[in-house]
Amino acid sequence: MTLDVASGAAITGTFNLTFGGAGNITVSDAITTGTGTLTKDGTGILTLAGNNTYTGTTSITNGIVAIDCGPPAIKPDRNPGRFQRI
Repeated sequence: MTLDVASGAAITGTFNLTFGGAGNITVSDAITTGTGTLTKDGTGILTLAGNNTYTGTTSITNGIVAIDCGPPAIKPDRNPGRFQRI
């Protein structure tokens, strides 16, 4: 796994990522893990603010995933209690 904010992509490679814990996490740069998965676990808020290009599954087992996508571009309709647009 590569964590290289200077490249414009915070996380690159093909990995299954889990963000957990009670604290809040913000990933400002892109997650470009191809078919890797992203899992949110723990009671905190995970904010995705980059232009993410991963194509794997996103699972929310606990907590909230917030998408910072600027002007309205998407309307999340899955797990409305745990998934929010900011």
